[in-house]
Amino acid sequence: MNILTALLPHKHTLFSESLIGVAGFLNSIMPMNSLTIEELWTLVETNHKIYPTTITFEQTILATDILFAINLIDLLPDGRIQKLPI
Repeated sequence: MNILTALLPHKHTLFSESLIGVAGFLNSIMPMNSLTIEELWTLVETNHKIYPTTITFEQTILATDILFAINLIDLLPDGRIQKLPI
């Protein structure tokens, strides 16, 4: 996966296939309580029917990195991630 072409939508990448789109989807399905990355992946797999494309585990990890970079989630000392209040 080329990170530059996957990050933002453009004429060859739909918004739903971009990492920004995946990050928005993850933000919308994440609960306010903390969860592990495996629990987040389970949420993605159970909610895959409401998203227009298939999300890979790699996209989930990279989109989680984006959410952390823009300060929407935080990494807890025990390795769990938590959605921050806006």
